[in-house]
Amino acid sequence: MLIISQKQWAAGRVADLAVHLDTVVDSIRRFQVDQPIQPVVLLPLAEAAEPPPDRQAFLLALGHVAAERGLFLAGAAVVTDPSAPVPFTLGFLLGAEGQSLLESRKYSPELVNGLAVDQTSALAVPIAPSAAVTPIGQVGLLVGEDILFPHLARALVWKGAEVILNPAAEVSDDLFAARQNARTARAFENCAYIATASACGGGAGEPQAERPVASGFADWTGTRLDAQG
Repeated sequence: MLIISQKQWAAGRVADLAVHLDTVVDSIRRFQVDQPIQPVVLLPLAEAAEPPPDRQAFLLALGHVAAERGLFLAGAAVVTDPSAPVPFTLGFLLGAEGQSLLESRKYSPELVNGLAVDQTSALAVPIAPSAAVTPIGQVGLLVGEDILFPHLARALVWKGAEVILNPAAEVSDDLFAARQNARTARAFENCAYIATASACGGGAGEPQAERPVASGFADWTGTRLDAQG
């Protein structure tokens, strides 16, 4: 089972995310099945914390949340690490026991977010694609605008990814429709599935900004199922 969340969450408030995931667990319990369901929950790109959390401590905290609820947890957030001079966006997939299954730095710059200068990307780093086994198949990660680049998706599929998870933070601009079309294109180009999660609200201002409904699921036939609210 794949569950795509549209709820805004913040990298600095993991406890709030845990409350949201409790509602996911409660909804799964309504299903009558022979074996317990371990869902894969895809989160949107997290709202940045100030200062950004340490990568290792952040993943450890999220791992405890996933393990306590018996679910696979995927998403992305801006983090820091001793190996990088400035913060960067990290995609992650955690197993149902809290273990790290995938970590993927964002390759592309912040094309949607105005070429953010307070963080870096892995644009100059050699690509090391990988996939992980989950209850929904072998999955890979492409964060945000990385899904726009055909060669990144192709590299993941060559590594065995059947489903590509795309945690993102979309906005309503003149290229929004083109980015949505690109997500569908990555699916039928590669005979794969693309799952995108983007929060409907967010931003640092008060009141919170409204964002377009951009979450959805595209399959290899070119069919896209969009979130409805």
